[in-house]
Amino acid sequence: MDKSEVSRPIIIILDGPNYIPWSQAMSSFLKGRKLWRYVTGDIKAPTQGAAETPTEFIALLEEWDSKNHQIIMWIRNTSIPFISLQFGRFDTAHALWEFLVTRYTTADLACQYQLMTSLCRQRQELGQSISAFLPQIYSIWDQLAPSEPKWLCAGDSTLFATYRDQQRLILFLMGLSNIYEPVRASLLHRIPFLTLEQAISELLSEETRLGLVSTSHVATALATPGSRGRGSSGGSRSFSASGSQPSSGSASRPNECTFCHATDHRLLTCPIQVCKTCRQRGPGHYRSDYPNNLTHRDTRPQSTTATAGVSSTASASPTLIDISDLPTLVQQIMSASGNPSTALSASIGISSWFFDSGCNNHMTSDLSIFSSKSYESSFPIVHTADGSSMTVDHVGHVSTPALSLPNTYYVRKLALNLVSIGQLCDLGLTVLFSSTGCVVQDPRTGQTLGIGRRHGRLFQLIHLHLPISTAATTSTSSSSPSFGIWHSRLGHVSLGRLRFLVSKGVLGPTINEHLDCQSCQLAKQPALSFTKSTSVSSAPSALVHSDIWGPYPTSTMGGSQYFVIFVDDFSRYTWLYLLKNRSQLQQTYYDFARMIKTQFSRDIKVFRSDNAQEYYDTSFLTFLREQGTLPHRSCPGTSQQNGRAERKHRHLLDTTRALLISSGCPESFWGEAALTAAYTINRVPSPLLGNLTPYERLYGTPPDYHSLRVFGCACFVLLQPHERTKLEPRSCLCCFLGYGIEHKGYRCWDPLSRRLRVSRHVVFWEHKMFSSLSSFQMSSSSTPPYLTDPSIDLFPEDVDVPADPPDDTLHVAPPPIVYPVESSSIDPAPPVLPPIPLPSDIPVRRSTRVREVPSYLRDYHCFSTVLAQHEPRSYREASTKPLWQQAMTEELQALDRTHTWDLVDLPPGKSIIECRWVYKIKTRADGTVEGAIQSSSTICDLGFSASAYDSALFTRQSAHGIVLLLLYVDDMIITGDDVHGISELQDFLHRHFEMKDLGPLSYFLGLEVSSASTRYSLTQTKYASDLLTRVGLSDCKTASTPLELVGSLIYLTVTHPDIAHAVHLVSQFMSAPCSTHYATVLRILRYVKGTLFHGLHFSSQSSLQLYAYSDADWAGDPTDRRSTTGFCFFLGDSLISWRSKKQTLVARSSTEAEYRALADTTQELLWLRWLLQDMGVNHSGATVLHCDNRSAILIAHNDVFHDRTKHIDIDCHFIRQHVVRGTVHLLPISSADQTADIFTKSLLPGRFDALVTKLKLVSAKPP
Repeated sequence: MDKSEVSRPIIIILDGPNYIPWSQAMSSFLKGRKLWRYVTGDIKAPTQGAAETPTEFIALLEEWDSKNHQIIMWIRNTSIPFISLQFGRFDTAHALWEFLVTRYTTADLACQYQLMTSLCRQRQELGQSISAFLPQIYSIWDQLAPSEPKWLCAGDSTLFATYRDQQRLILFLMGLSNIYEPVRASLLHRIPFLTLEQAISELLSEETRLGLVSTSHVATALATPGSRGRGSSGGSRSFSASGSQPSSGSASRPNECTFCHATDHRLLTCPIQVCKTCRQRGPGHYRSDYPNNLTHRDTRPQSTTATAGVSSTASASPTLIDISDLPTLVQQIMSASGNPSTALSASIGISSWFFDSGCNNHMTSDLSIFSSKSYESSFPIVHTADGSSMTVDHVGHVSTPALSLPNTYYVRKLALNLVSIGQLCDLGLTVLFSSTGCVVQDPRTGQTLGIGRRHGRLFQLIHLHLPISTAATTSTSSSSPSFGIWHSRLGHVSLGRLRFLVSKGVLGPTINEHLDCQSCQLAKQPALSFTKSTSVSSAPSALVHSDIWGPYPTSTMGGSQYFVIFVDDFSRYTWLYLLKNRSQLQQTYYDFARMIKTQFSRDIKVFRSDNAQEYYDTSFLTFLREQGTLPHRSCPGTSQQNGRAERKHRHLLDTTRALLISSGCPESFWGEAALTAAYTINRVPSPLLGNLTPYERLYGTPPDYHSLRVFGCACFVLLQPHERTKLEPRSCLCCFLGYGIEHKGYRCWDPLSRRLRVSRHVVFWEHKMFSSLSSFQMSSSSTPPYLTDPSIDLFPEDVDVPADPPDDTLHVAPPPIVYPVESSSIDPAPPVLPPIPLPSDIPVRRSTRVREVPSYLRDYHCFSTVLAQHEPRSYREASTKPLWQQAMTEELQALDRTHTWDLVDLPPGKSIIECRWVYKIKTRADGTVEGAIQSSSTICDLGFSASAYDSALFTRQSAHGIVLLLLYVDDMIITGDDVHGISELQDFLHRHFEMKDLGPLSYFLGLEVSSASTRYSLTQTKYASDLLTRVGLSDCKTASTPLELVGSLIYLTVTHPDIAHAVHLVSQFMSAPCSTHYATVLRILRYVKGTLFHGLHFSSQSSLQLYAYSDADWAGDPTDRRSTTGFCFFLGDSLISWRSKKQTLVARSSTEAEYRALADTTQELLWLRWLLQDMGVNHSGATVLHCDNRSAILIAHNDVFHDRTKHIDIDCHFIRQHVVRGTVHLLPISSADQTADIFTKSLLPGRFDALVTKLKLVSAKPP
């Protein structure tokens, strides 16, 4: 084996599409060297046997590894680099070969479809031999071979091979040219059928006999019936026009004879030019015999119009060619046309043209030779000799160096280019045929426009240039208005109505073209209609539909506000589960899938749902993948794709609504009604199932209807012996609410014990609804208390569930799963069983509830305990609570002790000023109750001075530092860098007031402060959580931006500047809110839930440099067109102040809006500088103020009032004074870097998140 053979064993290089021939060559090569079994994996890497020595094993392993990598090297060297670079991860030839098979074979259905389509379209081209046509088909067959089934039975394999060969023979015969029609018919009727190779052999013999390898007979075979019999040997034929209008000659080209169009001479030396006087030819005669040769030279018209051509030839009559002179003329033309090899030896190809007397119009299949083309209003149909039809795509002007044909059809499937003799005659031209060729002549001028030569029995065109006036006619038609023009003129009318107007002829000549109007698509596109699905799964659980409904404002007795359904596509059986919140979906589906697996021994193959967020949960999708279930979700905004679940929802809700209305049950029983609706719907025949019930379709047996009862009717449930004495009633009156889920009995509501009872021993009064029991008249001895005592509610609002219900009862909360229960008939009069004595030594059940908060939860924000603390809304309510009575007494004593109020006699004639108690629970961040202190103005006696810029701030500066006191009613914060001064202040307050030191700051007025060595964080987590609980959104989904879900309380913006603009928008409608505004408020609270632990961050490493951003949204409010001002201030990198506020006046320009925003920002800037000065932070230099409107900045610096700034109020111009004084320094900034943009307008999530990051909002969630 030489080196060249090792490096590249085959000449085919794998590039992807040629995988089939490459794999055939490579497999043959490897089989020839007895290495193929390495590729198939039959020869695996050797393993050391018990009797083999290590040396022997290493020798065997090296030999195997050498041949294995030799094969890999051959495959690598016969592949292009793009493919071979992927081989590095394969260590065995078997793995590498399997990779190539998987990558480049056509096992998938889409590839098979493409190959079969290509195979059916294969056609033998003109002049193509069978030997050249066969590889095209064999290549596709080879690519389809890997997708053929592998038969284990030899008999089946033989039958399939025979069938496959017959199909291949049919496809091969379909692609042959029509010249083989006699042989094709003979082969198809041959019995027994020939094999493919036998048929090919006979066709090759027929091809040789006919001599079809040459091109002469192929053209004859494709000629139309109109062309048969013409051009017989020794004769000549003539075609001319009668009564046609004269046409002018074509324009001449440089170095071209304007008479015969040859390029090797000019008109003066043309050998076939005819003298108009003596009718002789030849250049010598033309030059010497007639001195006045200029006259004869001018006999050829020079004008390009028909009228000019006639006038120029009026002095001399045109001379036509005699039929007897035609053979000599053709020979002279052919010899004078240039190189004989190109003129006479040209073979038939795609660029060849042939004269055809049976063709109505010039036709070609070569689109590249059209110099201009236009669409016709209607497309003619071209019928060929074999009965098939072809369409005309468009018409145009063909122009090549040897050809100029106006009004030519473009027929894509045409095999030959045809020149219509009839169309030439319509132009007034004469066509003369002889045994050697043909000539096209203008009888009005005697000019020869084109010539053709004899090719077999056809006449092939050499060159032809028709008059230019003909092309002008064609170009005129192209100037007609197109469909697109009329579509725009008629106001973007629909294509159907436009075609109707064109067909009526009211629009005149119109060019029919393909119309694609983007404006109509953008403006008129409707939602595509949904086809009615008629598919039904072939087995249970093959496809399951699911959807969640809720939340419903009224909770069920068990606290559920949602339900989810699972519908089996095969049987339409419905399982309904009640959910307290959406997060229970995952566990519910787990239980449902396990139930299907256990009860039916089947797995769920496809799970179809809508786009609810719960179906996108990562753990839920992971569970589906682990179970082998394929998730199908509807497209966004197209709930119709989950139509079966949606329609089932409607069916269930309609039935539930009817049950509640007919029974008179309260809304809190809607869960029981929904479970009953699902139970009964599963037992009702469906026309979609051939009038079978879903129950029978799923279980195979019809349901039992004898156990069904009227929902909400009165019923009597037998009491257990331990629930009654011997003289008390044996049963209790209940309301029937459905059928047992995990018990074979009935679910009944007991209003006296306020619980659900599940029992088999039930007697029903189906003619009476439980809601109408107040009208019953019963004897006094048997009347229960709830029929006579009006204080007992039949349907209580709040359900109290007993801690330890007896065995025959159920908790109020129904189990969330509805299993298919086959109920048996229940005896109407059950036998009375003797009482069973209860054992006396029943152990007392001890509660295992944890009494104290675990240590690992002490550092967390736990709010569940706060929910139990109720704040009274009136004195009457508080007076009934001992703790609140004690608090009121202590408060009165404190007021008396501190002489805040003194008890005096009411002066005569005076009225008492009314007052009211305000009850509020003050809690810390962890939910524990916080104490309170008091304060007064006596703080100034200790040397503190009240700030002129904040009435709650008191400061004292000394040589030791500064002490700051922030006082709000009876709460205060003490801070500063003077430790001794802080201790002195605390002692002073303890001496004068009853004050309690709560330690380091952690909770103040609803603000939660968390500190570390390098920073402080300010949040309102508890306040936001209480707000969510108060409106019932603690289990809601979170949101990505507040403006999508707008709303919150203004106080929450103290630590949530990201919702400031949303709060600003909502607060405008608080005087007269509607349902839309309320829904918007609820949606912003969902955003707050997602950012519950977010707050402000203050770093100890931050500088004390103050700077600001100012922005305005010009005319952003669509109702009054007023602008919105937004600004924010940073102290170092910490956000300390911000605002989002609508301007009081309408701004006439964006510059005015920005300038007003600058004025408001400057006002806030001055206040912050003064306040910081009180705190000991001085700013002597100018404060930088960023603005993204250069016009506003220029106005602030320009002290001259122009007309364009006259409309701005003078009071806004005080900013100019502070710019001049050096208090404010305005700097331009790009809109992309404008941080205040978040306070002026709604933003996309990406932009919104970027600005929230710039505001330094961080999450203070505990670890």
